[in-house]
Amino acid sequence: MSNKDGNRFAGLFSTARVPHPVEHLAAGAEKNEAGRTTKSTDPTYQRTTLYIPKTLHRQFKSATIDDGQEMSEVMEKLIQQWLESRKNA
Repeated sequence: MSNKDGNRFAGLFSTARVPHPVEHLAAGAEKNEAGRTTKSTDPTYQRTTLYIPKTLHRQFKSATIDDGQEMSEVMEKLIQQWLESRKNA
């Protein structure tokens, strides 16, 4: 059931993803098979955890797949917009 990486879903959506524009490549950051920087190895990125209702997560994940985006990209944009709105308040 699982592939050699131990994750049976590895690569499932990789062909449907739109390449993320690489604005920078920090020292030590790796590139994946598509030539994109992996966020997990890029020292300019910080992994975080948040809790949202499961139904909201499913809807969000489905919508980002439909749009060809990554969930982290959408969240990054939303957080930037929210921070900007706080400056103007």
